[in-house]
Amino acid sequence: MLRALGLDAEMAHTSLRLGLGRFTTEAEVDFAIDHIAEAVTRLRSLSPLWDMHLEGIDIKSIQWAEH
Repeated sequence: MLRALGLDAEMAHTSLRLGLGRFTTEAEVDFAIDHIAEAVTRLRSLSPLWDMHLEGIDIKSIQWAEH
């Protein structure tokens, strides 16, 4: 869906899709927000790409070695 909207592959790959229904409670939304934010923080702490982003390095400009 995101690719059809024009997003590049990297952005589509790093997305998170959530669904809400009419029976979804505010408490469930708050719970999800808290846990997703914690998980993102934890994953970013492990990511060398996030460190590079914070240093202002354009990730798309990196020439990756092939294996």
